[in-house]
Amino acid sequence: MESMIITIGQSLRDLRTYQKVSQKKLAKGICTQAYISMIEKGVIVPSAHILYSLALRLGVSINYFLDTPDSTVHEYQIEFINQARAAAKSNDYKVLRKLIYEQRSSPLFKTTKMKKFMEYHLGICQYHLDSDLHGAMKTLKDTLSDNNEHFFQEDVETLIAMANILTEENLLDEAERYYHKALYLLESRPSCDDYSLRLKFYYNYQRFLKNQKKYALVVEIANKGIKICVQNDTLYLRGEFYYYKGISFIQLNRVTEGIEALKKAILIFSLSGKEHFIEAAQSTIDDALLNQT
Repeated sequence: MESMIITIGQSLRDLRTYQKVSQKKLAKGICTQAYISMIEKGVIVPSAHILYSLALRLGVSINYFLDTPDSTVHEYQIEFINQARAAAKSNDYKVLRKLIYEQRSSPLFKTTKMKKFMEYHLGICQYHLDSDLHGAMKTLKDTLSDNNEHFFQEDVETLIAMANILTEENLLDEAERYYHKALYLLESRPSCDDYSLRLKFYYNYQRFLKNQKKYALVVEIANKGIKICVQNDTLYLRGEFYYYKGISFIQLNRVTEGIEALKKAILIFSLSGKEHFIEAAQSTIDDALLNQT
């Protein structure tokens, strides 16, 4: 019995911290924060009803807490996620697909969240490696949660990926609908406190709006992204937000404000070592000044 209490507590703590959910948010409407704390410390074993509710909120079956492997598995999952994200970021989809196929059937990745993570990346691989638009969209759609009350980070990332794919296919009206769905999840679910996810959404959405020449909206979205960057003291995508804000201001004939934003972008790009972006921003400034003469 004592061993089971400890296992449940460790499993709950590992999954909660992995999903970046506070004890207070996890407990809301189910039990008290103190109760969550006692479970995680192995002081008490929760009732079946409470454990079921906690499992539902965290997106796993109740069995996760009863037979989850130890913390070394959790560390292994994190390593796998980091490798997969690195491959996706570098557009190395062959490596990404190989990584997923190697682990897809492993019992170590049985949680709903991990399944979503894997299928989401497989959908992206289908599009880029197989040029299979229909298959990729079906795979991505199948990963989405049925109930918006219990969505995951991967749901938002999937919606962004679907919108980006549709944009590449020039299916712009449909792409915008998926951006709006992602925005709805982010803005109507305060429990989603991962600021990097919000920044990723705003970055992709502002690019979409810029290509649609909706420059005033680009400025609005860029300002939201910059505000989040400042609040969280991060340079992640901050330069890109100032860059898109600057080029949009110039298109709106607000050249002075545009140049000011682009100079801020250059400073941040310098700190981040993004030479290509520096050249693009400086070139935009030079063209704007030339057009003023």
